[in-house]
Amino acid sequence: MKMLKAEILPWAYMLNAVAFILHEMDAVFWKEWELFGIASEYLGLIVFILAHVPLFLVVFYGMMNLGKKSGLAISLVMGVFGMVHFVLHAAIGRDYFVTPFSSGLVNAVFVISAVQLYFTVRRIKETRNPAV
Repeated sequence: MKMLKAEILPWAYMLNAVAFILHEMDAVFWKEWELFGIASEYLGLIVFILAHVPLFLVVFYGMMNLGKKSGLAISLVMGVFGMVHFVLHAAIGRDYFVTPFSSGLVNAVFVISAVQLYFTVRRIKETRNPAV
C-alpha cells in the first residue's frame, strides 16, 4: 500500500500541471489580463505569456524534484494555490470562464489540487517521521 501512495503524488502533480496549463491556455481566449487592469490586448497577451515562463519553470522543477524538500514545497504551494485560485475565480472572475469547458477546467484544478495537497502533506509527514 505504501508503494501505491508513493506513486499517486507524481501523477496528481503532473495531472494538476496539465490542468493548470490548459486553464492558462483557455485564459488567453478570455483575456484574463484584463482582470489585472491591462487594457491593451497586444500588451496584455505578451505580459500574460511571458509571466508564465518563470511560473512553468518552477512547476516543472517541482515535478522533477518531488523527492527533495524543494519539490515538496512547490507541490504544497501549487496545491494550496489551485484551491485559492478556484475561490478567486468565483469572487472576481464572474464574467470569465463561463462556458462549461472553461469552468470545468477551473473546477478540475480545484479537485486535483486538493488531491495533490493531501498526498503532498502525507509525503512531508512521512519524510519527517519515516515510521508513519
